[in-house]
Amino acid sequence: MTAVPAPLLYTLGEVFAIYFGTSVSKYLKQKNTKQTIDTESNAMSYGAQALECAKKNGSIDNDFCQKEFSLSKDQAYRLLNKLEKQGVLKPVGAGRNRMYVEK
Repeated sequence: MTAVPAPLLYTLGEVFAIYFGTSVSKYLKQKNTKQTIDTESNAMSYGAQALECAKKNGSIDNDFCQKEFSLSKDQAYRLLNKLEKQGVLKPVGAGRNRMYVEK
């Protein structure tokens, strides 16, 4: 068996890196796009569920959203803030005692 010349090995290595690097980056980009769509649809779903809970219980707060939807404190804040800006919830109180009621 004959040894493969080093320049040929380097060239083959570069070709593989370009090909597989491009394929992997396309795959990751596709996967990231799908996750973004899933995240947005979950956010809309959480918004509808949060509004339903506010109607049913009379109010909703950040802690409830965190526990019910497994969200972080910031995610729950953004969800409730978004619903407030859409005009479907109205904030009552301030700070830790802030609750949101249906308008």
